[in-house]
Amino acid sequence: MDKVFSTNYLDSTSKISNFLSSHRNNNDNKTEILARTVKLSEEVGELSEAVLTFIGDQRKEKLDKFKKEHLESEIADVIITATMIAMSTDVDIDRAIKNKLDKINNRLKISK
Repeated sequence: MDKVFSTNYLDSTSKISNFLSSHRNNNDNKTEILARTVKLSEEVGELSEAVLTFIGDQRKEKLDKFKKEHLESEIADVIITATMIAMSTDVDIDRAIKNKLDKINNRLKISK
């Protein structure tokens, strides 16, 4: 089975996750999972704002400052934060994504 995410990506994300965990006041796993889920909500909000700007549905000041790199960065933040939640909950992210893609492909009758 091919990996969805590279080993380098997963290793880097794991190091970031471990660093953040070691600098949190409360090392309780449930609290960490909750905090990361709240963080994911924050990141999705920032991505939503970047998408609105990308499609031109923001005020002029935001449109004038927009750079596509900002949209790319917000997409990456969502992916990385979701990956850290998977790591905190012992979810095999590669298997989860492959299973979900298979399910979607089967439902839409898309051949691989």
